[in-house]
Amino acid sequence: MTQKIVVLGASFGGYHAACELRRLLGESVAIQVVSREDEFVFIPSLPWVMVGTTDPDAIRFPVAKRFARLGVAFAHDEAVRLEPAQSLVRGIKGDYPYDYLVVATGAELDFSGVPGLGPSGGNSYALFSIHQALQAKNALAYALEKGEGSLVFGNAQGASCLGPSYEAAFLVETMLRKRRMRERFSLSFFTNEPFLGHFGVGGFGAMTR
Repeated sequence: MTQKIVVLGASFGGYHAACELRRLLGESVAIQVVSREDEFVFIPSLPWVMVGTTDPDAIRFPVAKRFARLGVAFAHDEAVRLEPAQSLVRGIKGDYPYDYLVVATGAELDFSGVPGLGPSGGNSYALFSIHQALQAKNALAYALEKGEGSLVFGNAQGASCLGPSYEAAFLVETMLRKRRMRERFSLSFFTNEPFLGHFGVGGFGAMTR
């Protein structure tokens, strides 16, 4: 009987896990990906969407056809419960038995950890999805239309993905200079790092303090 591997998640971890497992194991196993998202988004490019230099469609693609070419089954579903004793993933739309399970669901954003944080009911914007990047793009366009203001970039306490805030700040600063508007805006940056450029790993090369 053919063994089955279930992979939860279709972003960086899940997508590449499924592709590599198929490459390494060939047709000797059945592979199924279960994900509540049905498209892959190249998240590192979201700051470029915010400043309008990259179209959202250029950094995303539907995963079902890609997986089908590899002989990987895909279920657009959200896992709600794991039952290891039964080797079973329970989803909203169905159940998924497995012999081996790869959990690659990524991070779950917790804007409620800081009062007032977040784009939904909060007072800030984020760059973790195309929808959020477009929200930030609209807010930036409004600030540019006003012609002056104060722009704040940064990482909240407990954040572990620190690079996008740096990139967003540098991209906006460059945009303002190109538009000859830099002197009309104040830019501020805050971070939970012990020093600038720490990135949670003690710094990189010349950026290490």
